[in-house]
Amino acid sequence: MNAMTKFKLVVGNGWEGINSVIQTWPPGHEARYDFDGPDISRIMQKTGWHFVGSLGKCCVAIDPDTGELLAAATADMVVDRRTKARGVNLSYMATPLGQGTGAATRAVCSAFIALMRQQSRRDTQPEYVNVQCRRSNIRSVQVAGRLGFEPMPSLDFQVELEVSHVQYLTFRADPKSLLTVCKHRLKTGADDHASAPQVSAPAPA
Repeated sequence: MNAMTKFKLVVGNGWEGINSVIQTWPPGHEARYDFDGPDISRIMQKTGWHFVGSLGKCCVAIDPDTGELLAAATADMVVDRRTKARGVNLSYMATPLGQGTGAATRAVCSAFIALMRQQSRRDTQPEYVNVQCRRSNIRSVQVAGRLGFEPMPSLDFQVELEVSHVQYLTFRADPKSLLTVCKHRLKTGADDHASAPQVSAPAPA
């Protein structure tokens, strides 16, 4: 499938979009394991934050010609367990068909903008935006780099799953800066697949 520059983006509430994308991958596949695998509670305990506040925002990206689901993303308010600082956690996933098309980047930008609009009517504003993914998930690492996230090695963690130890990387961005980047990407319709910088994960310790 060639890189696409236009998607139908549908914004809503909750995780329904992500759940739909999850079902496009076989059970146990790395692409869905971190969302509905048997070790999800163990992973969540290591993230350093927990969900807080109202229902988050989601966005699905759909091929406007075929109606095929390409990607989905969620933006949720969270609170840091140690510092109590409030932030936003972003989760995103592409279907096998949507990988490499830029759909996940557009979906995550749309979900984030929707959440920020919701939060603008409230007193508490996020202090940071968080992305965490497997070290081996190069596509997710590239999306984070494409949007200007910075690696936060001090917040990386490792989880012993059923068959192996899995390392997770943490990235952070300033909310206002990310909002500007996301608005620009959605307005200009840049070719994300072609222009994405190659962000390399740090070597294992």
